[in-house]
Amino acid sequence: MAGLQARSSRWASAESPLHAFSLPSFDTEAQTRGARGRGWFQSFGELWSEVALGDPLERHADPGSVGIEAKQRFELVQQELLSLWNGSGGGRRAVVRCAAVSLECSARVWRAFGPVAGQRHQHLLRRLDEALDATEREIRAAELPMLVNRATIALAVSAACTAIDDLLGAGVDPAVALATLEDAAVELASLAVRIARHLSEIGGDRRAHADQPTALRDQLEALAAEVSSTAHAQRSRWGQATQEDHLGVWLSATLSVAEPAEAVELVSLSSGDPGLRADALLALRARWLELAVGLWVIVQALDDLLAVGAFGEEARLQGILSSRAGVVLVACELCPRPGAFDHRHAWDRQREALSGLVSGVCLALQSCEPDAVLRSQQLALRRLVRALVAIWTIDERVRSPRALNA
Repeated sequence: MAGLQARSSRWASAESPLHAFSLPSFDTEAQTRGARGRGWFQSFGELWSEVALGDPLERHADPGSVGIEAKQRFELVQQELLSLWNGSGGGRRAVVRCAAVSLECSARVWRAFGPVAGQRHQHLLRRLDEALDATEREIRAAELPMLVNRATIALAVSAACTAIDDLLGAGVDPAVALATLEDAAVELASLAVRIARHLSEIGGDRRAHADQPTALRDQLEALAAEVSSTAHAQRSRWGQATQEDHLGVWLSATLSVAEPAEAVELVSLSSGDPGLRADALLALRARWLELAVGLWVIVQALDDLLAVGAFGEEARLQGILSSRAGVVLVACELCPRPGAFDHRHAWDRQREALSGLVSGVCLALQSCEPDAVLRSQQLALRRLVRALVAIWTIDERVRSPRALNA
């Protein structure tokens, strides 16, 4: 901690202040009562307002020097954030300052290398707000874990530094490089704010699968068995077909599973008739189960195309499916808040992924390359895991009257 505080102090005292900007103050109590993506933004608004960044003299520095300095700052931000996993990091204010430095670096490089229309800092703050909101939706749809991992920090910093190198080398269209830099800076800033939000949970030995309660494991195993038995019954009704035709039929059937828009709308309401909401949940569950059954069969059908399959035994597939679903639920912290699951966004992500799955399966059937088959199978399994998570959140709301009314 002493090292981080010393480096932060060096930032503040060994150079002229950076371009000043701050976030407005927010009512944190109101945020706590109804937090979405903007919750992190609001929680640390006051900390942001204390961060003094800026270049009040508006000096016209050499673009090359600005780029080199920005690259060094991004690398220093990476060091500061990664040190948190070693237990040598500082407090929330130091972490949020890393977010502010990331945005400021982007603003300075834009000012040095390209024309800037309007208020750049306000634009970056809006983008940060949007990024946090999008991240919250991804978490609530079980697409993204709650906690940040180190690899995402390294990727964001690498993208920012590469964009600056492109600007300095003049080998890439400056507009493209500047846009890439801004995207990376906003991503890094959002990661820093998320880290600050969950600072006490960073750096520990967190093994999500070990944190699964026994009841949760039993419930997920029962759901996986339900999907398996329903898929077996459905295949028996459809009869046996050739391997390729059968896979094509299930792909078509799975793609045709449509989002129950009315049911999704009803279950997302915080008020209304509890009876109607319960009926909507059951209708939504039936649709998720239909999708899960199709994905289950696709995973097994793709297994038949491999010389050595991984999921030929239904018991093995059930065990992997329930285990991964439990990891996702714990990582997204949806177990204590099943009503927070975003069914609308989850269906949107399923549609996007299923389109990619069809393309991947067609390529796998055409090339018969094991790697192409494995990639398609893993994508189908990932979508199957998310479908099982959605079903569990519905069942949990039905089991708990309090969750049902959430």
